[in-house]
Amino acid sequence: MNIRKIRNSLAIIVTLVIIAIGPMRVFAVEQNILPVENGEQTADEKESGEGEDNYQSTEAIGSILLPTDTVEENIISVDLPTVKEDEDSPFDFIIDPQNLLFKTDAAVFGGGVVEEGANLLFNNRTEGGVDFSKYSDRLGVTNRSTVPVMVTISAKITDADDLQIVQDKDFAEDNLPYVYLALVDDRGNEQPISKDSEVSINVKMEKAPKNAYVYTFDPETGKYEYGLSVPSEDIVFDTYSFGLTGECSSNADWSNVAVHPKITVTWDVEPILMEQESEEEDEQRIEESQLTIEQSEDVADEEISSEDDGR
Repeated sequence: MNIRKIRNSLAIIVTLVIIAIGPMRVFAVEQNILPVENGEQTADEKESGEGEDNYQSTEAIGSILLPTDTVEENIISVDLPTVKEDEDSPFDFIIDPQNLLFKTDAAVFGGGVVEEGANLLFNNRTEGGVDFSKYSDRLGVTNRSTVPVMVTISAKITDADDLQIVQDKDFAEDNLPYVYLALVDDRGNEQPISKDSEVSINVKMEKAPKNAYVYTFDPETGKYEYGLSVPSEDIVFDTYSFGLTGECSSNADWSNVAVHPKITVTWDVEPILMEQESEEEDEQRIEESQLTIEQSEDVADEEISSEDDGR
């Protein structure tokens, strides 16, 4: 089983320490102001170019200006499923064209509840009342990031030479040993597995809720720290789960079939660090810019006319 880790991780924290003696007026000029939440300063996500000094400045007599860097605050945190090498895979399956497991209450495996009519079965270990069914247990992903992520689930089958791996559960009426296997998830997707190539499901997971992360001031260190606003279990993060399902042809001649097919399922998560704006938003921005230019030109024309009239 291959597990690919997240490729990017970025967490930048802004620290602002002010030391002042005597009464004075202080002005901090910046594009993003830290709002106050529950008596503590917080901050929304901020963006800036790398390596640029984004200082804002002005002139004021008797005032102190505190230039503040505006930074991009991206936290990449995704909970991924893991399967230990010494554990049975949740995707191991049993081909049972004659429904022997159901008829014997899975005696060969020490007993258990078997789904009636299922002839390609997975050993279910999650609580649900069924020990063997046509659906595997699901593996879950939770996105705790401040950006959306793209999850890709892929699967391929090998060592299935004597099996007819098909993309449809309506098997032909002949004696060939047909097998249908598919990736399924909690979004309603079902992607049949191909004998010749790898197949995939791509799903976008939404970022953490807006107020999941905030700036809080640590009086011991005198610094602002960026972290969860409340305990993790009290935040509704986006979740996703996936697994396998399958069937086989019951009327086929399985007496001469002796294969041990192998299913490889992989999952990959890619953070979406920059979402492209829609063309409509781009056009609207251009129109607003053109309108501002036209209004400025009209004002300039009026000023020139006024000066001419006064001469």
